[in-house]
Amino acid sequence: MRNPRSPIRRSLRAVAAAVGASGRLSAPPGAAAQQPADSAAVAARDTAYMDSVFRAHSHTLALRDGRLEGEGARFLVEATARAQFVMIGESHNEAEVPRFTAALFDTLHRAHGFDHFAIEYGPVLGRMLSAPGVRGRDAAGFELARRYPHAFQFWTDEEVAAIAAMGRRSTAAGAPIWGLDNEWGALHVLDRLVELAPDAAARTAARRMADAARAIESSRAQRPDGGVARYISDADSAEFDALRAAFRQPAGSEAAWLIDALELSNRVYVHNGAANRGEPVGHRANREREQYMKAQFMDHYRAAQRAGDSLPRVLLKFGSLHGGKGRSARIGILTLGNFVHEFATSNGSESFHVAAWLVNEPGVHWSLTEEPPYLPLARAGSPTAWTVVDLRPIRELSWAGRLPRLSRDLRDLLFAYDAVLLIGGGLPGTRTRLEAR
Repeated sequence: MRNPRSPIRRSLRAVAAAVGASGRLSAPPGAAAQQPADSAAVAARDTAYMDSVFRAHSHTLALRDGRLEGEGARFLVEATARAQFVMIGESHNEAEVPRFTAALFDTLHRAHGFDHFAIEYGPVLGRMLSAPGVRGRDAAGFELARRYPHAFQFWTDEEVAAIAAMGRRSTAAGAPIWGLDNEWGALHVLDRLVELAPDAAARTAARRMADAARAIESSRAQRPDGGVARYISDADSAEFDALRAAFRQPAGSEAAWLIDALELSNRVYVHNGAANRGEPVGHRANREREQYMKAQFMDHYRAAQRAGDSLPRVLLKFGSLHGGKGRSARIGILTLGNFVHEFATSNGSESFHVAAWLVNEPGVHWSLTEEPPYLPLARAGSPTAWTVVDLRPIRELSWAGRLPRLSRDLRDLLFAYDAVLLIGGGLPGTRTRLEAR
């Protein structure tokens, strides 16, 4: 029985990136004719062959003292040589993925001049993390995360430390940290609006909302059902209209930008909640969120160009729903990953997409081995080591009909991503430093 808590149940199986508007891949010519008669012996032979293919395109990788080592490190350097954008499609809130991300950023910076990191945080938080006094400073990053725990969608020690490390490594003249998603919290935005208020009436309106948000967002305490109380998703949308009216700030001002971010985030969450109750607005929420990510990417990209980087090279880390090429079957949208892939092509460059998931012993956190459609891939990994699997040659074998027993889910993965990092011995992210007072 599949683990309902597995991130693969929530995300990986939904990364079906397909060719064409139908969201389906065409069968390779002659594939049906190549299907052998179904028998236990043939099934065993085909399974053994698939396993050998995934193992043949695997590379060992190690992380030591913040640096990537081994043949997997050399593979990643070579595979990204022409890439303007590198996308990590992750399982969220794992301890090892942010560590890998920071180490990969270091590798890409030294080898190829990458200077920017885009993440599934809001643009307001991204700006705060890039600000002088916070950028690259570990202690300042943790102080910010303790003050605004809801601002950080992924609130773990490893995540905060990785962002600080990348801020230190970057030599970008402008902002090194790009937040592209809607804001997960509201308090950090509202506190800034209190500071920017043009008069007493605006300040009173912003402070009233900030006080209401503070009562909820001062901690990340879980409810009995395992969820976290949220202000941004439950606030009355009319309050944001009243806030805008109180500020009377022109489009393009910081205050208007902050209120826009709050309104968009609230609207996405309201529609998402309504969809969970059966209302037909789920695709609207998905579309607006993904379009916002793409628009924010271009805003940051152009700002980097204005700061002197004519062709910014960017490492991105998003959930695997968003990171693959093509259309995500679960959210029904051409993804952010597809956007940066096509944008790189338009620039005469490439993108490289790597998924990052865990391989563990049974009963330890979660593991790709719990997901039957992905077992040929999972068996290429080890619960005691890190392995990078190059999917590109396997993609060609699949298209040619050489892997007739490959699951549909795994075949879709081959066309969404270029490689997979299988992290052996992966554990959940920690909050020891964040919860220290």
